[in-house]
Amino acid sequence: MDEKEFRATLTQEELEQRAFIIPFKVLDLDTWENLNKHSAELSKPYDFLINTALTRFFADIESISLLRYK
Repeated sequence: MDEKEFRATLTQEELEQRAFIIPFKVLDLDTWENLNKHSAELSKPYDFLINTALTRFFADIESISLLRYK
């Protein structure tokens, strides 16, 4: 069983408990400062903000793809 098949057997709660840790580099100082600012304003950790941004980004890509192929 590969990792993808294994994840498919887990509930959403189990997936969240197994959260993957993915290191990243911020290559732009302005991005880093925005991350710090919004983290403080919203009282949310960086991982919450990054996950929210990625979720919305991928949803936008899906929407664009659907519009492109209609």
